[in-house]
Amino acid sequence: LRHPSKLKKLRDDLYDDDDKLVYAPAIDTSNVTSAESMYEGCVALKQIPYYDLSKCTDVTYMFKDCKDLEMIDLSKWDIGNMKNMNYAFYYCSALRDLTIPYGVTTINSYAFRYCSALDIVILPSSVSSIGTYAFANCSSLSKVNIDNTIVSVPFLFASNAVTNISRAVST
Repeated sequence: LRHPSKLKKLRDDLYDDDDKLVYAPAIDTSNVTSAESMYEGCVALKQIPYYDLSKCTDVTYMFKDCKDLEMIDLSKWDIGNMKNMNYAFYYCSALRDLTIPYGVTTINSYAFRYCSALDIVILPSSVSSIGTYAFANCSSLSKVNIDNTIVSVPFLFASNAVTNISRAVST
């Protein structure tokens, strides 16, 4: 990338369907407003560095079909401006650990569908809306901790093994 600090959109042509990419390179993303499909189809991708996505509003399909991605610590990412996470982690079947940072208000439809290794989800109190099928077909999901402000969403946990859904007590 010649002038990564001037990038505004990271789209299909950056790493899309690179089946040999295992470790994502660190690049300057401080001015990026869309990372749509950035790593979509990178089936061997295991590790993601910290990205400054403070100006980014769209990560639709960003990690879709990254089947070897095991962990991503979003708590270090500034993603409070995120508006669209549709299909962001769809079919990340090895994803086990996930931390959603405070500031995220919406988990969009299908965002984590088919993350079959995902075990525990803890959502911060800033999340007030969860889209349909957001965590559907997460067959290992056993515990979900959500805040009282979230109302029931149809098919949210469809085809899951969830046995423990706890709600935080509002103070």
